[in-house]
Amino acid sequence: QETVGVVVVPTKGIQVPGLRQLCQHASHRLPYAKWPQVLVLVEAIPRLGATGKVSRSAIAKSLDLAEIHDGLSELDVTFEADLMVNTGTREISNRDDATARVAAALAEAPGVEDTAAVLDTTGSNVIIGAVTPATADPV
Repeated sequence: QETVGVVVVPTKGIQVPGLRQLCQHASHRLPYAKWPQVLVLVEAIPRLGATGKVSRSAIAKSLDLAEIHDGLSELDVTFEADLMVNTGTREISNRDDATARVAAALAEAPGVEDTAAVLDTTGSNVIIGAVTPATADPV
């Protein structure tokens, strides 16, 4: 079974829509089976061939996403990717990658001994970061 996805080039200064917002928009225009199940955020969509048309199959192949199944959170099916065909690079961000990035960013702060980051799965999909200071002041 194929998965319906949407590739979005966000406009600077405008809030990026989430998958829920896109599905809500689609619900007024498309049957449920055509609603997007994956959101991919990109800086640019490559134009292929002499006509400059977008090749949806080439985009899908270049993403090389893991299998998508029911029950995944919105963060699990929201990705960032570099689709520029000639660069040969691709960066996909998933839940594990996003939490690791938060922990790594916190670790760069001065005076930090250890860090952790977890996803709040109570519905907000917020990443919560925590740090252990290198030295603790006596109480």
